[in-house]
Amino acid sequence: MNAKRIKDLVEKVKSNRYLNDRKVIIYLVCVMIASVFWFLNALSKEYTTTVSYPVKFKNLPENKVLTNELPKHLDIRVNAYGFTLLRYKLSFSFSPLVFNVNAFTRNQMEKSEATRFTIATAKYKNFIQSKVSSEMKVMSIEPDSIKFVFDRIVEKKLPVKAYVNIDFEKQFMQSAAVQIEPNSVVVSGPQSILDTVYILHLPELSFTGINKTIRRNVQIEEIDQLRFTTPRVVLTIPVEQYTESSFEIPLTPINVPDSLGMQTFPSKVKVTYQVGLSNFAKISKQDFQLAVDYNDLDSNKTVKKLPIKLTKTPEQILNLNYEPQEIEYLIGRK
Repeated sequence: MNAKRIKDLVEKVKSNRYLNDRKVIIYLVCVMIASVFWFLNALSKEYTTTVSYPVKFKNLPENKVLTNELPKHLDIRVNAYGFTLLRYKLSFSFSPLVFNVNAFTRNQMEKSEATRFTIATAKYKNFIQSKVSSEMKVMSIEPDSIKFVFDRIVEKKLPVKAYVNIDFEKQFMQSAAVQIEPNSVVVSGPQSILDTVYILHLPELSFTGINKTIRRNVQIEEIDQLRFTTPRVVLTIPVEQYTESSFEIPLTPINVPDSLGMQTFPSKVKVTYQVGLSNFAKISKQDFQLAVDYNDLDSNKTVKKLPIKLTKTPEQILNLNYEPQEIEYLIGRK
């Protein structure tokens, strides 16, 4: 086969391929045109379908709190032309339906003592129709009703409690009770929650090496859905340097019949205690009373020793101790 014949054969193949390619292209163009006409014809017809529309609820009762979850979308059965539905499907975002709850119910949710309400969505079909596209006819709405479950908002005054761990420097101690200002706070919230709360707590606090009064502004521990009129309180822990002191206190027999007399051995007992320097001079023997009770004797008067009872002490002292704890006695007729 010479070169000329080979060249002629190649040209012939190219010519046939070109003709085949043209036929394919023409065929595809025809299919596309037919598809477009079919699609346009389909869009010109009416369809009934369901569209999901976002919904929001505003202006809920101020004197109640909602406890159930409301729907975020309404499934609306609509009738519309295909062109309208296509535009809707191609819209990636649209304004939600906004329900003004108190306005729709004429403030009945706020005025009524009831805590459960139901709104029939069919009742607001015209409202929903006015908010969706005018080219879509609203046929039905799902869910057919929307339930609102509320809890009443109430108020209660609750005490505030502190939990404190303190490591004092040597010879320093707490000089008075922990002070919280204010010591009680008005709390508001759902009645079902507030009925289970009796104390407000502060976070547990720890201090080390303390040698002076502590004063802190502390936030009350939050409780879900409850609001505090005062979310923070001032915590004060009085701290003072202490010294040790003691007195010899006479024992006082009590409940002894008038016809009898009681003598104790010893007649005085030494008490030791710690007191802050600011109160040291205020403490005297008269602030203490130690007693021996005749009623502690058994019916046969065989008890050999009687316990000593501390019947009076000053409030400012700590770590009071006395020895002995029991004493011997002698009873005789007057």
